Amino acid sequence: MNRRFPLTLGFVVAAFNVATIPFLPRDFAIAQVPWMIAVVPMFVVGALLMSRAQWNAIGPLLFLIAVLGSFGNIPGLAARPGGQWFGPTGAALSTFGVSLLPLVVLLFPDGGLPSSRWRPVKWMIIGTASLGAAMGFLTGGWGGDTSQVIRPGFLYEQTRTITEVGQVTFFTLFALSILAAVASIFVRYARGSVVIRHQIRWLLVGAATLAVVVLLVFTTSGLPGVAAGWTAFALGAGMAMIPTAIGVAVL
Repeated sequence: MNRRFPLTLGFVVAAFNVATIPFLPRDFAIAQVPWMIAVVPMFVVGALLMSRAQWNAIGPLLFLIAVLGSFGNIPGLAARPGGQWFGPTGAALSTFGVSLLPLVVLLFPDGGLPSSRWRPVKWMIIGTASLGAAMGFLTGGWGGDTSQVIRPGFLYEQTRTITEVGQVTFFTLFALSILAAVASIFVRYARGSVVIRHQIRWLLVGAATLAVVVLLVFTTSGLPGVAAGWTAFALGAGMAMIPTAIGVAVL
């Protein structure tokens, strides 16, 4: 692959994200800030891995997640002319991308499964992402969550019964995917070499940092003098630690 292509695509997507900000509702834009920050190291680490560790599937996977997840801004344009398509399209693409994050953890650090016994977990994650994308397309909300819909998708009324069941199923499976991915890390650590354990420690450092940031955000959110924008930036910085830790560990 041409080394310039990932960087160029990353730049185009980042420019698109920035360009859409003035047209987004304020609350929606603030909610998107953490992802817009976290997506930067995802693009960088994904591109570096595709260039320097082409054998590692985590590189293209991280890059794919960054690209698809960046379409999460599009549903915020749903109130604009022609916006009936924006919500379903953006929700479907971003849901599918972000829902693949547990797969990155499952494949960490060498890009392969811990063993063949984990193959069903891999397909559960992919199937969950596909279900979430379908629910997002039908409702216009991430994973089918109608509470965040600015303008319902054009199939929302016709499929409401399906989406009510589908979104609950998706979020349940997504939680199980995360738990299974985390369990795989502990299995790798118990059975891994010194090098693998060292790489896993880097990931745990990133995860611990994110956990601390999330705790601080939830305990300070809404307090006098604490602006929503600052908490969003803090959460984004915490989220960025995960792809950064992956890059440090693998590269």
